[in-house]
Amino acid sequence: MRTSCLIDIMEANGRGERKGIYIVKSHNPTVREACFRQALADGSPVLIEISANILGLPGQSGKTSPGDFIEKIKLTAVKMGFPKERLFFGVNDLSPSLWQDETDERALKKVCVFISDLVSLGFNKLCIHAGNSLKGDPVDAPLAQEIIIARETALYQAAEGAAADLPDEEKPLYVINAHPGQEAGSVGYQRRVVNRKDIEDAVDRFTQIAAAAGLPEMKKRLLAVRVFLGFGYDGEKVIPFDLSLIKEMGGCEHEGHPVVLEIQRTDFQSQTVLNQLVDNHFAFLSVSLELTYTMREALFSLAMMENETMLGKPGVYLSNYIIELDRAMQSAPHHWQEYYTGNGFEQLVARKYNFYDRSRFFLENKDVRKMRKRLYDNLTANPVPLTVLRQFMPRQYERVAAGELANEPKALVMDAVRYALRRYSRACGWTEINHD
Repeated sequence: MRTSCLIDIMEANGRGERKGIYIVKSHNPTVREACFRQALADGSPVLIEISANILGLPGQSGKTSPGDFIEKIKLTAVKMGFPKERLFFGVNDLSPSLWQDETDERALKKVCVFISDLVSLGFNKLCIHAGNSLKGDPVDAPLAQEIIIARETALYQAAEGAAADLPDEEKPLYVINAHPGQEAGSVGYQRRVVNRKDIEDAVDRFTQIAAAAGLPEMKKRLLAVRVFLGFGYDGEKVIPFDLSLIKEMGGCEHEGHPVVLEIQRTDFQSQTVLNQLVDNHFAFLSVSLELTYTMREALFSLAMMENETMLGKPGVYLSNYIIELDRAMQSAPHHWQEYYTGNGFEQLVARKYNFYDRSRFFLENKDVRKMRKRLYDNLTANPVPLTVLRQFMPRQYERVAAGELANEPKALVMDAVRYALRRYSRACGWTEINHD
């Protein structure tokens, strides 16, 4: 897969063009299909990413193997007729700390093998770091920069070694983390917001590592610096990113050129904020929960329309989809209890509507899927009147009324997810050239 497409986006953004790409971090098959459909309409690439701690590490079982992760997505791409040269895979948080119980030497060896395997499998975009302490490291002081650089040098050498026989246009691209300064709090854990110096220091450190590794050409494949500007939302509200901070970070330079950035957690931000991000050199926007949250919203709307139009209708057995989803969630509270506090009623409302979107873990539950099929079957056999569609899904109503969208349940859900994706697509400078 040719990585020059992503480099072109990075360079265009660095020149001041509104050009970027959204990074999809969702494992839901409906969401992924929507991503491919939207990218086909836009003529854009698809970049799907996963955190290293979600992948099955060598010697582990019970998690998604890297090979299975890629193959499932490739199968969807083939089914959708999506060009393979525009499909990219990323892994973030590649660190020796994935093996926290191992000594530093053993952890380093294991992550080097893991990185080599990922490159060989076709992962194009890697976020490598070694800033976390390992077993045997001092516990009362941060790691010395010399240790971090030495460890990261070994990790990049492993990646480059695995890519040695690949053509230049297929060698991996790198995203680096900016080490943070100021703290930003959140429920249950803490993260830190970076400042401009953190970003510029990160690029300097990568330059040092490329030199130490004897791989100066690796600098040309630095795609972006990954930053955290705040949580962006909590369970009940969206927290807009600070536009002045966005502009400050967008002013970072290295050797006279703008530093292109990747931002985490852009879910639910307004169109204005998304546009400002891309205009200020945040060329890579990470989105995840907003997509499954939007899918859940659409499914709930279908279930409400089913109740409105079919309750008591002879021969129709309602799906009771909303009830079934909540029943599945109550059967596995470990997925949501940490996030949803309060009394029983407050937890009920949170399970349905909270922005932390813990219901995403249950959308593909066997019983929930069964009721989703019944919901789809009912609405296919008994199409929703346009007046009811307008009440519950006004955006989709407009497209159905204009003849641009079929009044079919799967198409309505797909379009709802694509509506969320279109916000990111517009911010990244893509325009629909085809309509389905």
